[in-house]
Amino acid sequence: MAVSRAEWTRISNARTVARRNVISRTAKTWTRLYKTLTEELKGISKKWLNKLLEQARRDISSGVIENSPDFPEKFMKTLTARLREALAQGYWLNHLYVQEIKAGYEGRKYRGKVTLSDLPDDERLKELLQDFISLDTSDEWYEIIPADAVNWLNNYIPTLAGGLSADVLKGVQDVIRNSLIEGLTLQERMKALRDSSEDLARMTDSRIEAIARTEITRADTMGRLISMKANDDVIGVEFSAVMDDRTTEMCIERNGLIMRLDDPRLPENTPPLHVNCRSLLISLTISDFPDGVLTSHEFDEIPSGMQRAEDIEEIRALLEDVSKGIQDKTSNTDIDIRAKVERLRQQDAEYQRQYYDLQTQMELAVSRRDVKEYDRLSEQQDNVFKLWRKTSAQLRDIKIEAAEQGIIYASRISEKLPSEDIQAITKAVENASEPIRKVWNAFEDSMKIASTYESRAYYSPREKAVYFSIYEDREKGMRPQYNTLCHELGHLIDNSVGLGYCSQDWKYGLYDSLVSEVNDYVNNKLTELKSNALSMGLSPRAFKKADAYKAVEKEISTQLTFKSKMAVSDIFGGVTLNKVKDGWGHSTSYWKGDKDNICFEFFAQTFSDSITNPEAIEVTKKYFPKSYKIFEQIINDIGGKKS
Repeated sequence: MAVSRAEWTRISNARTVARRNVISRTAKTWTRLYKTLTEELKGISKKWLNKLLEQARRDISSGVIENSPDFPEKFMKTLTARLREALAQGYWLNHLYVQEIKAGYEGRKYRGKVTLSDLPDDERLKELLQDFISLDTSDEWYEIIPADAVNWLNNYIPTLAGGLSADVLKGVQDVIRNSLIEGLTLQERMKALRDSSEDLARMTDSRIEAIARTEITRADTMGRLISMKANDDVIGVEFSAVMDDRTTEMCIERNGLIMRLDDPRLPENTPPLHVNCRSLLISLTISDFPDGVLTSHEFDEIPSGMQRAEDIEEIRALLEDVSKGIQDKTSNTDIDIRAKVERLRQQDAEYQRQYYDLQTQMELAVSRRDVKEYDRLSEQQDNVFKLWRKTSAQLRDIKIEAAEQGIIYASRISEKLPSEDIQAITKAVENASEPIRKVWNAFEDSMKIASTYESRAYYSPREKAVYFSIYEDREKGMRPQYNTLCHELGHLIDNSVGLGYCSQDWKYGLYDSLVSEVNDYVNNKLTELKSNALSMGLSPRAFKKADAYKAVEKEISTQLTFKSKMAVSDIFGGVTLNKVKDGWGHSTSYWKGDKDNICFEFFAQTFSDSITNPEAIEVTKKYFPKSYKIFEQIINDIGGKKS
């Protein structure tokens, strides 16, 4: 059943409020825990450092600290208690968020207490978590915090404490050792130790601050993941970064990344990604995605995080057995999507039929000069048109979701092409990247083929239709199969987005990028020729721009295969007005006719190659890396839009 605009607005607002609440609550909780832990650990470490420095003053003549004071056990106990609290609080905050989301979708309010000290909401759960924080020795809380997570925490804390104590001890010993190497007197050595004590104190405080911030985030995140795993409503996570001037590139690049709980990428993308990381994972529930389909985002070339390998493995072990649960919830996704598409197709066709039937009746009313009847029919047609438009938008959106699952449609081109061609084409699209699949499905019902037996292939903007020869295109010749059809469909898609062509939209800057990359390549080639001439004792002045054009042309001709160079040869020809021409591409008059033709051809050929010619895509990336990124952005924009 279709969701009304008012209902959708209410649901969206409920999710926005819940999301804002969980981020705000997390920030307050982390700040409280960080402040408390930092003060406690600094107080403990200060006393130990003073003892260490006092011992160093006694041992300074020997050059080595013989009896360094033991690192205080209180440090580890305090760290254990606070990180347990952070883990339990992360569990609780995720629990609250999921309950709030669930209630919001159902049109009710959920009033949970934020801190674990507040009872009585979910009293049993809170008691178990509080027992865990207080280091209760009973086994009851293992039902919420698994034993392996506790073992991880207990084993990890001595490592943190040991690393800090070792670094501080090394810092003191280095001062003593360096003073001996420099040949300082005993008095001078004592002064050097006094002078370094403030630096050592600052270093210790800085390490403690980093430990507090980073490990509270780590323990909190572990608690959230345990809570997510235990909650049947949770099926995925969204990476949420604090976006300000302190946010690292690795977190910025992941902001908005959506993953299923069984996504193999999740362990490597679980905060903290670095020291002082402030990012968090927000639950995605079955209420957000009732079909079990998570909207995918493209996050190519994400910078690597700085997690320890063992921390990644701990997360991986924790999430090891979630796949079955997620699969159970989403096992019918494929069937559900196909059924929805079919149902919406039928609705769309029915509204289309009603619209044109009413149009015919309105024409009859005009012939009878029945104004009243005409007005009645016109109003009815307007209502049908709204329903038709809404259904079409829903159909487009569900087909985009289908593309995420590798389900490809080709309804419009099926009207003109035999089933064997359709099977081959859809197979090729299935093997393309997700953004390409989304774009294909979003526009597949607009892919009008006017003729399949033309000597010249082209796209007609007036007719919004493609002309080509299927007989030539299905042959496995110099060009890949169906490359021509997909090229012309690329023009159709480019032209179908709003007014004009999306590839010439000023916000993308594709034309300037292509011109710049071609000119840079030619200029670099000229520099190379002159450099080579100089090394051979020749005059660099002998080489002109024309020589660089010839050198680039030779490179394209001899080093690239025909299949791989089609886009490169054409674009070099377009920008240079065929001063670089490898026998492939358009005429000079075509390029002179409209400079935007360069954008049109690059988009169309790159779209086609993305489906039929992966070899060429790698070559395109090499010669036009910036322009290819722009193409990806255009594809993401037009295929990722929901109606």
